[in-house]
Amino acid sequence: MNARGTRQRLADRLRAELPEVARSMARAVLSTVPEYRKLPSDLLEAELTHNAEAGLDLFLRAASELRAPNPAELAAALDNAIRRAAEGVPIEAVLIAQHRAIASGWDAVARLAIRPSERNQLLAAVPHLLATVAAIDVRIASRYLRERQKLRWEQQQRRRVLAQAMLSGAPVGHLIERSGIELADQYRAVVFHVAEPTGPGRPRPESVLSHLRAEIEAVSRHALSRLERDGATTLFPAAVTETRLTGLVARLATVTGRRVVAGAAAHTELDGIAAAAETATELARLAAVLHRPTGVYCIDDLALHYQLTRPGPARRWLAELLTPLATYPHLIEVLDACTTYDFDRLAAAECLVVHRNTINYRLHRIAELTGYDPTDPDSAQLFAAAVLVRRLEALASRQV
Repeated sequence: MNARGTRQRLADRLRAELPEVARSMARAVLSTVPEYRKLPSDLLEAELTHNAEAGLDLFLRAASELRAPNPAELAAALDNAIRRAAEGVPIEAVLIAQHRAIASGWDAVARLAIRPSERNQLLAAVPHLLATVAAIDVRIASRYLRERQKLRWEQQQRRRVLAQAMLSGAPVGHLIERSGIELADQYRAVVFHVAEPTGPGRPRPESVLSHLRAEIEAVSRHALSRLERDGATTLFPAAVTETRLTGLVARLATVTGRRVVAGAAAHTELDGIAAAAETATELARLAAVLHRPTGVYCIDDLALHYQLTRPGPARRWLAELLTPLATYPHLIEVLDACTTYDFDRLAAAECLVVHRNTINYRLHRIAELTGYDPTDPDSAQLFAAAVLVRRLEALASRQV
């Protein structure tokens, strides 16, 4: 009998045993791949058995012609990979299951090759089998990753929409039902602000946001975020500690080379999230405008500044305190430096690269123009608050 006839005889013998061999391949996968045992067993075993039969039949047809399967013939294996991706099975488990099934099937084929000529034909088919396995691996990995990326993007969009609704105080019942996202009982609103780069070679904004998203997910997979150009507003479940938030901010500052501050409100239930987010936004803005170092800032860290900058008569008066200095930018510059360095005039002079006497002269001139002496401790606090209000109003005008 020629080689083709030998291959055909072996194929016919295996086809007679095909159902049982396919079931043994399915059992081999379920017994050795833990991730598959977590899926519904009855349906999965039936699916695996069906796929094993189809795969064996494909192998027999391709081996009888000493060729590798074409892409159209591999479509079933790819569809199976997509289902596993949708079910959240790791790609490592998908590939291990594929190899375990192939190894089990090969053992069955080898046992049926009882004649030397049949064994020789099996050996001749090995290169084609390896080519088939390689082709399947590449296509499964590619389709699996594309499907996971698609699912991940869709999930991110659902979480973003839910976060936006919660932050705005809108009803979220229908969004929760549609997305299947389980909410925590309480959340902590945290607003991240990433400072502008201070030198060349810094990460691009999209890279910074990518790092920020990754760090947020590393701290809590259940966090809900709304990413923005210079940071993010995130709702963390109450179980996330301030220590973990501080670590997140420090890591982000290190990897981006930028100053990162976060405003954190107190824990709140769902109906208080919108108000908490406003508080966290203001705390982050204050920390940024005050040039506070990288860190997480709560209301007790900035209570005085927070209260001084609330809308109302006091804020208007503070803004007007600097009106006489509007045409004297060098005096405004001195006040900025002095408030930054807690009215340490020597430090302010070094910052502005001027003599300390120049600082003294300019402070005296400010006292003449405003009627308040910035060297007096009580008046110094007023000027510090006025400078803060000025910075906040300048920031607000840039954001319009």
